[in-house]
Amino acid sequence: MKKKETQDWIQDAHPAPSVEQWAKATAKVKADLAKPGRRLWPDGSKSTCPKCRSKAFEGRNDLSLEIPSRGHVVIFRHLQGARCGKCGYQVLEPSDQHAVEEEVGVSFHSDYEAKVSRIGSGTLGTYWPKDVTRAMHLEAHDVARIHVIAPDTAVVKFEKGKPEA
Repeated sequence: MKKKETQDWIQDAHPAPSVEQWAKATAKVKADLAKPGRRLWPDGSKSTCPKCRSKAFEGRNDLSLEIPSRGHVVIFRHLQGARCGKCGYQVLEPSDQHAVEEEVGVSFHSDYEAKVSRIGSGTLGTYWPKDVTRAMHLEAHDVARIHVIAPDTAVVKFEKGKPEA
């Protein structure tokens, strides 16, 4: 028996909402998020960390978030959410996440990870991921200018270096 060459399409039972329906639904979600006492991780609560699976994911009221933005870092303080006491993984409450995204104007994206390695007698170095070197056009003789903002935060600006003779 031959396979049927035409495909019967099933009409979508859930069509896309109109602009008005979308605005109304968004307003309802914002109102629900703004209600006091609606937290996924109440202050002091303990749960399992989604990253390291330890029972050290604690609800907190004192979280901060640093977002690089066009040559500077925007710091948000006094946020609500949860942080793991073991691995440091952090998640914001949806209401604070929404407020941060509206303020910054962009949603979050993944950062690249680079490990610090010992490369010689007391000297540390970092190997940059290929995606970063490709996107930033980094080469071996480029110079990194480092502006330390806090013990765990820095802004790095690269300048094209002079090729060796």
